[in-house]
Amino acid sequence: MTTRELTVRVPEQVYRRLEDMAQETRQPLEKVLLTSITGNVPPSLDDVPVDLRENLRALQGLGDDSLWAIARSRLATPQQERLETLLARSSAKTLTEVEQEELNRSGEETDRLNLRKAQAFALLRWRGFPLPPIDNNSSQPKQP
Repeated sequence: MTTRELTVRVPEQVYRRLEDMAQETRQPLEKVLLTSITGNVPPSLDDVPVDLRENLRALQGLGDDSLWAIARSRLATPQQERLETLLARSSAKTLTEVEQEELNRSGEETDRLNLRKAQAFALLRWRGFPLPPIDNNSSQPKQP
């Protein structure tokens, strides 16, 4: 991997936190800093399907309120209910060919929605907003 050198000025308090973390984890300060940066930069879109890439990239230019709206979005209730019905019929192996195609399309739509939500959450986190616990799907994150 090619590396480049970067000089960054950070507040003394941030430097101390990084230095403390390096000592506590017995790692070089440079590695702690790189881990910090890597873990906080929103995910790369290079691995996203081309047809979604620009859509997700456009999220970067949205304001916080718009990102929160996307992050909180859900399938409409009728869509969710239909998806659950199709999934149940799929489990029971009673889907028709037309219903299987509908389930496939629904799954792709749900995947796209979840990718948009994940990217919105990643951008909000990067902007400093706290996110809800992963295991608590029913709670909505509070907007500062």
